[in-house]
Amino acid sequence: MNLPHGPGLDSVFPLYLVLDKENRIKFVSDQLRREIGNSCLGEYFVSGFIVKRPVLAVQMPDIRLLNRQLFLFITHDGDFAMRGQLLPPSPGDDDITMLITPWLTWMQENRLSRPLSPKSFPVADAQLELQLYLNTQQMMIDDMNNLLADLQTATDQAITANKVKSQFVNHISHELRTPLNGIVSAAELIKTEIVNPQVEQLITVIGKSSEALLGIINQILYFSQISSGKVNLASKEFDPAQLCADVLDITRLLAHENNIQIQLQIEHSLPESVTADALRIHNVLLNLVGNAIKHCNGADVLIKVSLNSIPETSKTSLLFEIQDSGPGVPIADRHRIFEPFATLNKPKNNSAPTSGLGLAIVKSEVELMSGHIGITDTPSGKGSLFWFDIPVTVNVTASIPPSQDNSQIRFSGSVLIVDDNEINLRLCMLQLQKWGLHVDAAESAAKAIELARHNQYQLILMDIQMPEMDGQQATRLIRQFPQYRDAPVIAWTANACEIEAKSYVISGFSDTLVKPANNQSFRNMLIKWLPASHG
Repeated sequence: MNLPHGPGLDSVFPLYLVLDKENRIKFVSDQLRREIGNSCLGEYFVSGFIVKRPVLAVQMPDIRLLNRQLFLFITHDGDFAMRGQLLPPSPGDDDITMLITPWLTWMQENRLSRPLSPKSFPVADAQLELQLYLNTQQMMIDDMNNLLADLQTATDQAITANKVKSQFVNHISHELRTPLNGIVSAAELIKTEIVNPQVEQLITVIGKSSEALLGIINQILYFSQISSGKVNLASKEFDPAQLCADVLDITRLLAHENNIQIQLQIEHSLPESVTADALRIHNVLLNLVGNAIKHCNGADVLIKVSLNSIPETSKTSLLFEIQDSGPGVPIADRHRIFEPFATLNKPKNNSAPTSGLGLAIVKSEVELMSGHIGITDTPSGKGSLFWFDIPVTVNVTASIPPSQDNSQIRFSGSVLIVDDNEINLRLCMLQLQKWGLHVDAAESAAKAIELARHNQYQLILMDIQMPEMDGQQATRLIRQFPQYRDAPVIAWTANACEIEAKSYVISGFSDTLVKPANNQSFRNMLIKWLPASHG
């Protein structure tokens, strides 16, 4: 489109403006002046208007380099929107011209008080006007296509980055959990044998430090799983009062060490049986009670649980309140206390390690269960009151089996343990032999297959990540032996992701045991799959 620049364009186009060599607005057509006035004259183009597209225009020293792109811009008062394109300058002329058409779609959507139509602007040359309109229309389409392509590229990159992050977290989880499994198992075995009080005290320190480290690893891994949507709900029937009692049993020692009394107040109308994700409710309550103990500075902690009706519905929810009389959380910090890696000033006597993810995970778990969580002042004005509510289904009759003491349990049968880590292999053998089991060990998948071919094991504990052949491949081959078509084969893994645990079951495993596994985890797994007796 070769046209003369400057005022002579009035005979052809109603709307245009001229820029000098510094990209200042030098001239505005008569029709455009009637729309926007003279205030923009002498201004730089990118400062005289709000430029929506191209986004690079406000960053480039010379917008002439964008002459083949579409410009979308509006006046600073938002009253008039335009779209246009730059004409290449004539030889020997420093001025450039921008041909403009009204950006009617924008004004019709955003400026209802300013009705405009193409008829509002007289056309001197209908053919050239139509050519300009079609040209800018095609540029808008191309612009949108480019934006969509950029968005798709960014989406693909984000998906790839998320996969890499998940792979890294799973890998680092395995690398950290494997040696930690050895530390936890060795500490528990030594503790059952020692008689020297000083050595016992040192072993206790090792055990507590290992548990703290494992807690941080679990939080990092679990937060990654939540962020990537790899966590699902698992509802079951439970007694909410018993759940609170279990949390008190776990935290009683920590409370005693900090000279803190924990009180449990249960509303008299609390049902004996409800259905919800008991494990996640337990985790949330345990985390909040643990935090209250750590930050309480020797004061008391009160746990209250009650049943609430959810407004405007026929549903009910469990309301948990954890109240302490410690220093409290400043009001200015409450808006960020549930954010990842949020750090507040801890009491001087509190040196417990933390990942900075505890409350962020708690909030994510509560929201995953369609609940709510918050923090407020206590009735006395001292300390903090954390609360959360979870929708539950109230059961008319309870069918929850009574708990049983499994500390003195014994098992019978033979077990094959498969692990390429010699320390884990040896410690696991000692742990299982103490419960009366005959144990064989294989440090590779190939040896495990050979042992399974010639023996009848009541249970196989199979490591997942091994060189040459992994545990999943080995299990598929072992399942081909007639004696192992239905025998329990347990995936022994450092990857604690729920989706992966389910994939192990689909690929032939009977169950999953996550490293590091303490005595209780081993017992619970063995009780599920092997004959047992108390004695």
